[in-house]
Amino acid sequence: MTPLGLQFKLDDVPEDPRAFQGEIAADALDEVITGLLGDLGYTARGPVQVTGSVYRSKRDLFVEAEVQVQVGYGCVRCLDPLSLTLKRRVRHLLVPGARDDGKSAIELAEDEVTGDDDLDHYDGERIDLVPLLREDILLELPMNPTCEEATAGRCARFEAVFESPAPEEDAAPVDPRWAPLLELKKKLN
Repeated sequence: MTPLGLQFKLDDVPEDPRAFQGEIAADALDEVITGLLGDLGYTARGPVQVTGSVYRSKRDLFVEAEVQVQVGYGCVRCLDPLSLTLKRRVRHLLVPGARDDGKSAIELAEDEVTGDDDLDHYDGERIDLVPLLREDILLELPMNPTCEEATAGRCARFEAVFESPAPEEDAAPVDPRWAPLLELKKKLN
């Protein structure tokens, strides 16, 4: 049996696990990650590779997937361009129905108590995993990425700034607005 794609019909999913695989285009990922870091920004360096399995119990779908993508960014400390490979295993339970559409206040309150608000929903007979998996990638990205995420080491320029010798007394006077930072640097050394 050939694997499903990332979009499939509910009727194509058996009660036994069925494999799926596919790619999410770099453009589709860039739609959600562009602008997260301002000008330093994340950019997809290629398509997202997705493999996994899906099965159902009545109308509930159980999805287990592994996503892998290489993402480029600028270090927030030294501004060097870097890339990071994200590889994550995710699991989701998808239940039928649009999220909170047409629910009464009582049903919404019951969802808060039972935790149903955390469930993912699908609407109709067609299932599209792309938005769900893009959200998983978005949540996995570090909010302030540095060289440590890409190289497992500290920024070279960052180290140079903090290990530089203290300014000599004969040096030009420090702008008073920078004096608190100079004091902090002295404490760190």
